[in-house]
Amino acid sequence: MLELFYDLVFVYAISRITAMIHHPISGKIPLITYLQFLLVVIVVMQIWLYQTLYFNRYSKNRLIYIAGLLINMFTAVYFIQSNTA
Repeated sequence: MLELFYDLVFVYAISRITAMIHHPISGKIPLITYLQFLLVVIVVMQIWLYQTLYFNRYSKNRLIYIAGLLINMFTAVYFIQSNTA
């Protein structure tokens, strides 16, 4: 069940990241903004993919794994909130 909340954190992250390209300037998205958007999306997706695969493959539902996942979730939410306005 905890993994579902982890997935929701990254859905929230992607929705906040799309705000970078939501408002085009003069009907166009500047190339540098689009490249920044792609880089951030790739990084966020890699973090989600690695953590999900690790948790599903090696986790034994021990407290240390669950605590690590919770710390990772709260850190991700903190970074999302502090870096997007």
